[in-house]
Amino acid sequence: MAADRRTRTPSASPAPSAQRAAAEGLRSRMLDEARALGARIVALEQELDRLFAGGTADTGSLAALTASLGSPSGRLREVHLTTHIAMRDALRPEQRALYAQLRGYGSGHR
Repeated sequence: MAADRRTRTPSASPAPSAQRAAAEGLRSRMLDEARALGARIVALEQELDRLFAGGTADTGSLAALTASLGSPSGRLREVHLTTHIAMRDALRPEQRALYAQLRGYGSGHR
């Protein structure tokens, strides 16, 4: 199948409309939160760049800023992976196997 893996739907087992709506809701919520976190990360990275560009970087300011970057970066990863867990839980068993395959997981991921 040539489609991007995020948009593939198994043709042999189409998702019911309620299931599709749930998946779209999960994706929409994830994107909203990810965009907000991404904007925060970009702002912090720009601050880091300004610190070095202005020649005012020192170990204390660097430590504080990189620590500030850790929280939204970790939360972004959590939001993304939590959405995969929620999607997996919304699928029927036969869909879970295909989802795992399309995600590129080995046989140990269910």
